[in-house]
Amino acid sequence: MLALVLFLLLSLILVMLESARVSVMRAMVALNLNSSLEAVLSGYYKPLFDDYGIYGLYDTDMEAELESYLTAAASPLDALPELYSGQKESGYVYSYEIQSVELSNKTYLLDGGGAIVAAQMMEAGALDGMEMIAEELLDAIKLLENAEETTELLQEKMAVEQQLAYMDRELLVLMQTVDGAPVDSGGFVVDSKGDLVCGKRFAKRLVPGAVSKDTVLLEHAGIYAALRERYVDGKLLLTEMQALGERVGSEEEALERLKEKEVELRLLLLSCREATEQALGALEILISYQEQVKPMVSEWEQALSAGKTLLGDTQYEAYLEELETMKQYAGMTLDTSAYDFSAMQQTLRQNYSCLLQMEERYVSYEKAGRSEWRTRMEEMERIFREYSFASLRLDYSGIRGTTVQAESNGWENLCEFLLNGIDSYLFTGEEELSRRSIVDAELPSKSILGDAQELYRFPKLTKEDLKDTEFVQKYLEGEALDGISGFLCESAEQIGEKLLLLSYMNARFGNYTEQKSGALFYQQEYLIFGSMRDITNVRQTAYSILGVRLLMNLIYTFTNPTMTAQAAAYATEMVGGLGMPFLIAVCEYVILFVCGVQNALLETIELLQGKAVSFLVSVSSFQIRMEEIFSMGKAGLHARAAAYTGGTGFCLQYSHYLLLFMLPVSRERLTYRAMDLIQENIKLYYEPEFRLSECVHSFGAVVTVRFPTRYAGLAFFENDDWTGREITIREEAAVGY
Repeated sequence: MLALVLFLLLSLILVMLESARVSVMRAMVALNLNSSLEAVLSGYYKPLFDDYGIYGLYDTDMEAELESYLTAAASPLDALPELYSGQKESGYVYSYEIQSVELSNKTYLLDGGGAIVAAQMMEAGALDGMEMIAEELLDAIKLLENAEETTELLQEKMAVEQQLAYMDRELLVLMQTVDGAPVDSGGFVVDSKGDLVCGKRFAKRLVPGAVSKDTVLLEHAGIYAALRERYVDGKLLLTEMQALGERVGSEEEALERLKEKEVELRLLLLSCREATEQALGALEILISYQEQVKPMVSEWEQALSAGKTLLGDTQYEAYLEELETMKQYAGMTLDTSAYDFSAMQQTLRQNYSCLLQMEERYVSYEKAGRSEWRTRMEEMERIFREYSFASLRLDYSGIRGTTVQAESNGWENLCEFLLNGIDSYLFTGEEELSRRSIVDAELPSKSILGDAQELYRFPKLTKEDLKDTEFVQKYLEGEALDGISGFLCESAEQIGEKLLLLSYMNARFGNYTEQKSGALFYQQEYLIFGSMRDITNVRQTAYSILGVRLLMNLIYTFTNPTMTAQAAAYATEMVGGLGMPFLIAVCEYVILFVCGVQNALLETIELLQGKAVSFLVSVSSFQIRMEEIFSMGKAGLHARAAAYTGGTGFCLQYSHYLLLFMLPVSRERLTYRAMDLIQENIKLYYEPEFRLSECVHSFGAVVTVRFPTRYAGLAFFENDDWTGREITIREEAAVGY
């Protein structure tokens, strides 16, 4: 009995010893597996880390290497015989036999939508330092946001002025069809001798009484003098015809003279009626424009009141004066004497009816013969008494006396500058630009949607575009820069992470002004625009910088009282022959636009030369004088840029603009394009067949081991394969950078 008890106790002790041994073996296998995984992980691809701070395994037989590490840990006597010579395997209590090793959960650098590489880039970027440039970038974004508020005011004002400019053009039609005025948008129309070219068909040619300036309601002495011989006193004509009719039976010449007067009257009625029709058409358009512009003027008035602080007192007062003229055009003031189009329409309709009735009476008179001559003439005289020029007074007070050919050339020079495009002004020559390109079909970025993009491009213009302010409004909208200003809407965490990523890009990749060797020279430009060609990316960058500089310059030129006054003076001299304020305004905007374009061009060229340029445009930083815009060419711009020493105050350089343009680029796209450059540069300098897609970031393994029992064949643990003489254990683990 005692022997049985002792046997049971001994068996229990042996089972407990065996169970403890299995637990230790399990811990050892797990430890060896983790150590082996980390040993494999330590074989990262050195060029990838040394040059770009990114960990990744490449070009290794990971499974065989892992099994080698595990075998050495499992059977050190066999793996390292020189260290364990003379020792017996049986003396090593914790040795085991590896049955299988399988890799699992393998993750590559390109997995996860670029998040894996982006995380490593941000870690490296934190070491590169970004505090100063981050502050400058955020300041620039804030200034762009403020610029958008200013441009909203300018866009509303331009929209109103463009509508009023259309009215000015119709007023020209009205002047020509009502008064026969020898004018166009450039002033007087003259022939080769310098004589005024007056209209032959105009509504006021048939005058309801004795001809005088007061009768025809034309106060401009020059136009009246030129038209004086064309006016016909309608009452006098009818009186003469009636007198001739009375003498037809007694005088031979009376009938011939009467026929001449009849032809004169008929042609006169026809020409006046046609001119009146055209004038009524112009008035219909003018009244329609008036109705359209009234709510626009009201909205502009409210916006102007709200933006008083933004504009400043001087500019605000100037805009208030212009607002009063706008209201007059729109018929929103008590003083509508010059623009009472409804009253003009009523008068012309009445005159049109009179002319039509007189023509009808004339036709009926011809059919009836001479028998009812007196009755018909009396009816025509009665109808003509309703004919009037009341309210048909047009304002010619602003008309210019002469037109100088040289002034017209100035306008042509401005138009040619814009119509020929400004792309060629940015670089001194195409030969200076890199022609490098990448053509690899297995670039990492090929795995995401989207291709090369544009932030901004100066579009082609037509001559018709220069007659409107719409093309200027498009620039002020800054659509190409919406992504940059919209970046402020991101959370603080997202901004912080993006700035870390930009810090990495700034430190690791070169650009046009700070070139680094590689598959592409303009590497940061590639990150933004994604073209496979260096030359395309640097052009897009130059255009985009021009877009930012143009936006800032236009705000300055359009809101600076001194420049607007100068531009108005030039516009009046070039195309403001009639002094019509809103036709002049369109020309004024073109002049201000050209001035802003040329200064923006100059600043962009300076940035491309590596200079620091003031971000805000001010009196001290604006470099182009108004009188220079008519003659400044490419050579002059580049020469002045070369002599530029740098701005003062808040300045940005070319590289800063690149970081600014990276802000709206998605993190995924930015990361994948960075991986393109990394792959191509490693292929160029280290491994021609290198593929980033084959680099492993993390992986796991499953190992199955077997070892003999030593003390007992009973199992106290689940999930282990105990056969009585052998035990099988399965362990899993994973590691990553």
